[in-house]
Formats: sequence, C-alpha cells, structure tokens
Amino acid sequence: MSVFGGLMLTNSGRNLEAKAQLGKALKFKRIALGDGQITTESMITRNSLINEVLSAEITGMQIAKDNIVTITFYLTNQDLEKGFVWRELGVIAEDPDTKEEILYNYGNARQNSEYICGANEQDILELNVSIDLIVSNVENVTASINNSLVFATKQELNELKDTKVDKEEGKGLSTNDFTNNYKNTLDDLITTIDNRVDQKIQGALEASY
Repeated sequence: MSVFGGLMLTNSGRNLEAKAQLGKALKFKRIALGDGQITTESMITRNSLINEVLSAEITGMQIAKDNIVTITFYLTNQDLEKGFVWRELGVIAEDPDTKEEILYNYGNARQNSEYICGANEQDILELNVSIDLIVSNVENVTASINNSLVFATKQELNELKDTKVDKEEGKGLSTNDFTNNYKNTLDDLITTIDNRVDQKIQGALEASY
C-alpha cells in the first residue's frame, strides 16, 4: 500500500476548522485517490487532487481522545477499468454553508506509491483502510457513512463461526446448543398456546351447561 507519511491540512481545510470552532458541523464525505505527481508546489494550497482516479466511500468513523478522529474507508478496484499508480490521497469534507466538497486533507506518496490494478488485470481488491485525522472540535464532527459497506473483520467472523451468544444469560453457546435451545423455546411456545386454547374450550363448555 502507498506510504504517505501523514496528510497535510489544506488551507481550505483550515477554513472548515475555523467554522467548526464556531460550532458549525464538520462533515467528512468521502476519500479521493489519484495518480498525480507533485513537484515543488505546496500541498496545503491544493483545492483538489491533481488527477483523481477513484472515489472511496467512508465505512466508519471513531472519535478518540486528543481530538483524533479515525476514518475507515472501503477501497476496491471492482469498478476500475484501468489500473493506476496510487500517489494521491485526499479527505473530502463538506462546507456547512455552501454544501460544496472541500479538499480537507491531502497527501502525496511520491516515490512510495503503489500500483492499483484494474478489475480485469488481477484479483478483485477489497480493503478497509483506516486513517487518523486531528480536528479541533470533535463534538461537531460527522461523516457520510454508507452502512451497506460496513463489514465485520475476519477475527469477528471467526469468533462467530462456531459460537452464538445467549443474550439472556450472556454465556457462549455452540451452534448445536443454540439450535436446540431455539427448538425447545418453540416447543414451549406451542405448548403454551395449546394449553390456552384448551382452557378457552373448556371454559366455553362449562358455560354452556
């Protein structure tokens, strides 16, 4: 994966930071990837990527201490017709006043870039990537998260593979135990319904005498 060595807060990003300090919302929209080569120009003056190739949706956001926000995005090449050298990374935010997209953070890997193959070149690439951002006012930070792209980690899936959780007792149950408990609960429910029906029938018969 490309190594960026930290992202720079752009001048436009600083303006959004100032608005956030005044109580306005700081909303992260998406992540932009590109292959633009930067030379002597300053990264903080950029308003967009040099050449944006791919847009990634945000899958999660976690606010940590010390005003650090961790953003996770979903990186895939399944819709990428042609491969590219991943040099640029940009965090796109929304201006609370104009609703326009703003390049909040920018980074360029330069010689530490990596080639992202197209969908038809090799296997499909699917990664959840996390980046840490420092913000001035975490209370007003939000993100546009696509919930359909929120995935469980491999470890979480492995833990759930052979074990279910009994929410009432809070103890681990094997898959067989879970199935048996479910069957027993269903049998008890059927028995309860049958008993209530029998009671109503008996009550009706007694009332008819």
